[in-house]
Amino acid sequence: MERTPESTSDAIQRLQQVLALKDARLERLRLTNAALAEKLKVVRAELVRACEHAYHDPLTGLPNRTLLLDRLHQAITQCARKGRQCALLFLDLDDFKAVNDNYGHQAADEVLCLLAQRLQLCLRADDTFGRLSGDEFLLLLPEIRARADALEVARKVLELSAAPYPIDTHELQVTLSMGIAIFPDDGSGVESLLKSADVALYRAKAGHLKVAQRESSRTMLAAGT
Repeated sequence: MERTPESTSDAIQRLQQVLALKDARLERLRLTNAALAEKLKVVRAELVRACEHAYHDPLTGLPNRTLLLDRLHQAITQCARKGRQCALLFLDLDDFKAVNDNYGHQAADEVLCLLAQRLQLCLRADDTFGRLSGDEFLLLLPEIRARADALEVARKVLELSAAPYPIDTHELQVTLSMGIAIFPDDGSGVESLLKSADVALYRAKAGHLKVAQRESSRTMLAAGT
């Protein structure tokens, strides 16, 4: 049986149907891709937040112990390779328990946050300032020319931290003490350098001084205001 030739209008109509089906498929793909992109954006945001929580202090937003020690390890490795020095400053607020006891935990947290904001003003691009725990902080200077550089930064830290802390209707006066350790003289690894800075901090507090350095087998004390 001979087929009747398709009219032009029928051919156009059928072509339009085919194109419409293709457009519908493309639209479904577009919507699917948009949904996947949105889900991917959410997953990425969650990963960023997870990393922030893993490596940053939730109160101050500063690097936490994990990130601090990793940066210290990197700095020591780089300095050992280049034959240079780096400095670790161990900071501790003096009698901070009194702030908690007299003004409450919220006021104490606000003081810590204000301190974190202030001390970041004296950092160079490569320096790392973070919260070790409680009222203890570490300041890493990854490359210094001499011990005097670390002392100069310590003086700036003392100046910035000495100003009153406006909390509610109070002007709180908070002081801190500092221990300084220099790689490689005071320690050749993360733990030994951290221990030297801790020992220097203890001696600063015991001697009622603001800053103490540990240089090899002897300790140099410098009063700070």
